[in-house]
Amino acid sequence: MEHTENMDQPCHQEHLTSLAQDLTQWEVVALALGLKESEVEKVEECGKNLPEKKVRMLLKWKSKFNVGATYQRLCDCLSSLKRNDLADKVKELSTTPLRCVSELAKSLKTFYETNDVKMRRSFVFIETDARTVPKRFEFFKLVIVEGEIADMDGESSRTLPMKSRMKEVGVKRKPIKLENIFKDGSDSKTILIEGAPGSGKSTLLWHMCHLWRSGDLFKEFNYVIHVQLRDPGKQKAKIIADLIPCSTKLANCIWEEIEDVEGKGVLFLLDGWDELPPHLQRESLINDILNRSDKSGIQFSSVVVTSRHTSSDELLNAKTSHLEIVGFTEDEAKKCISGLLSDNPDSIPRLIEKLEVSPSLMCCCYLPLNVVIIVHVFLIMGHKLPSTMLEILQALICNCIWRHTKRHYPECRVKCIRSLNEIPPCVEKAFQHLCCLAFKGLKRGKLVFTEEEIGQESDKLSLLQEAMCFEVAGTSMRYNFLHLTIQELLAAVHMSKMPVEYQVSTFCEVYPQEQFSTVLQLYAGITSFKHPKIVEAFYGILKNSRNLKQWDKTHTYLRFSFDPNTVRSDLRDCVKNKAKHRGEVCHKD
Repeated sequence: MEHTENMDQPCHQEHLTSLAQDLTQWEVVALALGLKESEVEKVEECGKNLPEKKVRMLLKWKSKFNVGATYQRLCDCLSSLKRNDLADKVKELSTTPLRCVSELAKSLKTFYETNDVKMRRSFVFIETDARTVPKRFEFFKLVIVEGEIADMDGESSRTLPMKSRMKEVGVKRKPIKLENIFKDGSDSKTILIEGAPGSGKSTLLWHMCHLWRSGDLFKEFNYVIHVQLRDPGKQKAKIIADLIPCSTKLANCIWEEIEDVEGKGVLFLLDGWDELPPHLQRESLINDILNRSDKSGIQFSSVVVTSRHTSSDELLNAKTSHLEIVGFTEDEAKKCISGLLSDNPDSIPRLIEKLEVSPSLMCCCYLPLNVVIIVHVFLIMGHKLPSTMLEILQALICNCIWRHTKRHYPECRVKCIRSLNEIPPCVEKAFQHLCCLAFKGLKRGKLVFTEEEIGQESDKLSLLQEAMCFEVAGTSMRYNFLHLTIQELLAAVHMSKMPVEYQVSTFCEVYPQEQFSTVLQLYAGITSFKHPKIVEAFYGILKNSRNLKQWDKTHTYLRFSFDPNTVRSDLRDCVKNKAKHRGEVCHKD
């Protein structure tokens, strides 16, 4: 139990709440403590009843004077107003053990621990019949971004692919340890952590939650509220209690404590800004929290929010600290591979040798998730590797479906699935349904699905996993794809199966939408833009676009998604000339 034994220490909120019960003429006390008349009037307006007004007044005084709001100052003020009985109570409270906050926080920590497996995003595809690859390789290397690097056209380099910007780390970015991100003395702070898909943003936030729960870090926060923004229940939240991932009764108790101190000592971990539908990014409780609006009731809280680079421009402002998760160097990727294959040491040099002769795959290994997937595919393919990351992802999905079919449809006698164009007839309809679900979900900004939306009779093919969602009525089980990248690849497959006319119209429709950026990269890899109508549509967009950010995105399609030699030469030349104009160094074909 925590004790406050010194009268010169700041008053604790629990003690002020207790004292408020015996307070009379609270307006007089407020002025004597140093609050202005306008501040007293605001307390009068906001308080729903007399007890709440008295509590709000004392907490306003604590918030305003911070370390100056001591037990001694409060005791002296009450003595000057001839309230010696209350002055004596203040002295007594200064040595009274604190209970309320610590017990509620303990309950929240217990809830996190109990639901750790359900809330953590696990990747079930890691498990194979022959062996098990370690499911997680935690690696968090953060850099703080100081200013933006502008190119010759004045466009920020943040629009470039992450790998292209890694050369700038020593110039505009400096390393920062996780334990130091709140060490600047600010009472409240907003931290944006950017990272590419698979860089470990979600894992990092859950790791931060774990460190607070275990008492190893972030001890300055009474509460750490972990919010997955893809959760439909969180997206519908109207009050802070709706965001707290625990039982309704406990959430309401915690919310009362948070509201009393206007969010001070509270850290919100907002996971996946890019997964929040655009209209909710503009207007929602989440937006109110990030902007510290008065109606949110948590003006003095701190916030960490994660996002892909493509969706976070509106989060950057003078009050936001900008961090990035930096991926592996080549040596670190090799170290990760060695760790993942520690039970199969003979495979380590063989895999590393194959990656060294395949620069496009080695380039992808800067992302931790990609390393895990590549190791997995290397094992299931008998120490062989496809030539591109797209083929790696396709092989991963094929293996998930093959294992599922082998387990649930033994009568099909499927020996292997070599490509997504060879899905066994017994599960082909279910696969096409999931591709359609993935596409329509992205169009609607939907990443979590109910049983009804999936179809109760529909087979999930081991490509969906259960996701715990929290709503006013309580917790419920829904489903999301194993990773957002998996949903994006299935959406790209769905696009590629459309009639050509629909492919063209759909391509033109979704091209400007950031949530389809990765989908179109994968679509480019699947189709190689071989159909003349697709080529014509794409070429028209390239030729008429003056949006440099879209040029960067298009350049990424041609550089990383597939073999550039399969694309019409005039498309390659068009993009390469624009890239040359921007002063970029292009990969050789």
